[in-house]
Amino acid sequence: MKLLLRRPQQSDIQALHQFFFHVIQDTYAKEGIAELVDDQQQEWELKKKYVAMDLESRGEKRFFWLAVDEESKLK
Repeated sequence: MKLLLRRPQQSDIQALHQFFFHVIQDTYAKEGIAELVDDQQQEWELKKKYVAMDLESRGEKRFFWLAVDEESKLK
């Protein structure tokens, strides 16, 4: 596998939202606090806001990198 590091694009938003959702759920479960559903939702909304801030400010307010498999559809 060959990885490409790049900045997020508008076309990545849906995949990033899903990624954040799964990571947050998994983390809360592993920490034994999966019942804190409202906290998970708040954390997810915050992460989505951060990505939007990155895209809107072109990295001035928030800054993300993506590691993408060069063979994937996320180029």
